[in-house]
Formats: sequence, structure tokens, C-alpha cells
Amino acid sequence: MKKIKNKLSFKLFYNDKFVMLFSILVAFIAWIMVASTSEDATVFTVTDIPVTLPDLPDKLEYFSGTDARAEVSISGNFLIVTGINKNDIKITSDDVSSITKPGEYTIDLVAKKKSIKEDYKFVSTVTPSSVTVFVDENKETEITITDKVEYKKDSSGSLYYSDDKKMSVRTVKIKGPSTIVDKIKEVDAEYEVDDVVTEQMVVDVPLVYRDGDGKVIESSYLKADISSVKVTIPVQKRVTVSVKPKIVNVPDYLASTVEDICTVTPDSVSAAGQLDESAPVIETQEIDFSTVTKENYSFLKGKLSIPAGWSIIAGADEADVVFDLSGMEEKEFTVSKIKYINQPSNKTVRLTKPLKVTVIGPKTKIKAIELGEAVNIPITAEVDMSDMKISSGTLYSCPVSFTFTDQFSDCWVEGNVTVLLDVANKTKN
Repeated sequence: MKKIKNKLSFKLFYNDKFVMLFSILVAFIAWIMVASTSEDATVFTVTDIPVTLPDLPDKLEYFSGTDARAEVSISGNFLIVTGINKNDIKITSDDVSSITKPGEYTIDLVAKKKSIKEDYKFVSTVTPSSVTVFVDENKETEITITDKVEYKKDSSGSLYYSDDKKMSVRTVKIKGPSTIVDKIKEVDAEYEVDDVVTEQMVVDVPLVYRDGDGKVIESSYLKADISSVKVTIPVQKRVTVSVKPKIVNVPDYLASTVEDICTVTPDSVSAAGQLDESAPVIETQEIDFSTVTKENYSFLKGKLSIPAGWSIIAGADEADVVFDLSGMEEKEFTVSKIKYINQPSNKTVRLTKPLKVTVIGPKTKIKAIELGEAVNIPITAEVDMSDMKISSGTLYSCPVSFTFTDQFSDCWVEGNVTVLLDVANKTKN
């Protein structure tokens, strides 16, 4: 059996393919043995080695040169030098003692071994032989952005352009060399729109750094949290709106005419609002008509009520309301015509004292009421007993409203009037 195996092994050398492979293997082994024992040096260049800059004194930092790359040639046994890569060599500088303050410096580079593979030598200087660096103290500042967006406005007068354009961010944080950061005195959002702006527009505006003389500062050493800002150019509808007096507690018979005896100053204002909204209603502050008297007829500096989404752009945001009572007179009368509304059917009602009121109206009407007082006074008092509140015992307090006949519809009763009623159960017959 053993003889058969030997014969088969010997026959392999008659196979051309086997002989070729076997020859290559033997040659490779022989080459390895010769290369590893050869004393002839092989020169090999290691490239793309990152430059490692030494630490600086005090608070100085590198702002350039940190991404530099270099190469160097080495010599040694072929198998050794071809196994050296950029991670086995350190490119640095031995001396940065001259760097003591901010500025630009050129420092010489040297190569050093930094791995356990040391059976080789450097046969050339580092290429490049030096690197230029900029050093300074690192500084951060925050500056308010100045809006310098320019655009053309519509000349028809129907649109309103607010000077207060909206910016997505109001400040920018800038970091970099202190000598450069300290020169930045203004950060501008500069942009010019060529066309006439007729609707709200949002533009992305790059930021520009300027020094105290207005000169642009550009430096690759500066870093910022933003490089641009979105600026909204607001465009609104412009309308002129009448100012209406808001008068409450006006008797129904006076509701349609009460505005005829008052003056509002200013009587109109210019307002701005959304382009797709109709003109707003702008009113004065609330005025209680029951407080209007010959002595109290001016309501000054009242804030205007402005609907949400609108603003006053021309004219004050307050108004004076003055009631013209120059042709009016006031006089006290006793009202005898009294209607009891919502009176319980099982109750009797009696005024505890005569109902005296002060009536304000045109002088001729007051005189006419005076002359006819004993016969037919044109005032009717209505006492609503559904609102009566107990005072004490059988006495109840109730509010009173008044009506005048048509001839005297421009008269009214001063103040809010209440009466004291004596309410008792009806006696059975």
C-alpha cells in the first residue's frame, strides 16, 4: 500500500500545472528568505501623515495648520519599510517657544517614530518642511443683528409697510480669535428686493460682519451658530376707519339719536390689518349714559377698542367723547305715572315716598314739562318687580326705567334710579 502512495506522489511531477505552481511557491519562499537577510536598503516614502502640533502656552490656541498633512522618506529592509504606514510616524515641531502672543507663525516640522516598528531610518526631511499657523485666544460674543433689508413699496397708498420687520433670530453667537472677534462692531442682515412688494414676503438673508468703520470683516477663522436669518417683510391693508362712541345704558327711545349729541375726537383713524380682512369697527371706551349730566359730559383720553389683528398706524389710540349739552337744561320733577311690571297678583304695592327725578333735555322741552306738570307730565316710570330685592320687613328695592312721549323723546332721566316699595299681601274680602 505504501509503495502505491509513493508512486502516486512521484507521478504529480509529470503534471505540468502542478509543476508550475510548485515552482512559483519555491521561488516566492526563496525571495522571502533573500529579502529578509539582504543588507541592501530600500527607500520608501510614507505619505498623508497628519501633522500633530504641540501645545501652546497660556490661553493661546491654533486656528490654522491643525489639518496639515506631510510626507517623509524612510530607508531599511524591504519587508520592514513597506510595512510602515502613516500611523507609525509622528510629524510635529520640537520648538514653539517663540509663540508668545497672537499672530501668524511658521514652525519647522520634524518626523519621529511612534510605534514598535523602529528598524528603519529617515532619509529625508519632512515635506513640507514647515507649516504656517495662526494662533490667538479663543473668544465668543453675542451681537444683535441689524435689519438692512431694502425693498420697493407700492405707491397707491392702499398698503401699509411696517418698519418693524420680523427676524427669525435677533442675535448671533460668534466664536473665533479674540483679535478678530473684537473688531466686529455690527452684524447686518443685508438684502435688496428688486421688485415692488405687494404681499408678505420671507427672505433668507446672509449675515455680514462689519468693523467700527463699516468695513466688511471676512475670516475663515470665525465660526457662528447661524450664517443667515429669515426676514419677514410684513404687508398689510391700510384703511381709514370712523371711530364710533360706545355708549351703554341708553334708553331705547334714545338709542337711534344719542350719537347726534356727542362728538368724538378724532372721529377717524388709519388702521392696518390682514390683506384679506374687511375694515374693522373701532369704538371708544365704554361710556355709561346714565352718568351723563350737565356737570359730567366730557369723557377724555379713553382707550380705543381695536380688534385683534389690527393696529392704529395714524392717529392716537385714544379718543375724547364730549356730549353737547349747551342747549340743554336739567330740572327735578315728580313722576306720578308709574307702571308695575311683573307684580305678583296676590300683592299690593305702595311707594314709600314720591318718585322725584332729574330730567335733562332741551330748554324748550324742560319749560314745556314745567308748564304742564300739574296736568300731564310726559314721563312714565316702569318698575320691574321681578328684580326687587328685600330691604327690610316688607320693604323692597326695585330698579326703575323711564319713557317719554314722542314729543319729548330727546329728554332723559339722570342716573340710575331705584325706588323703595312697601309690598303687602292682599286682604281677602
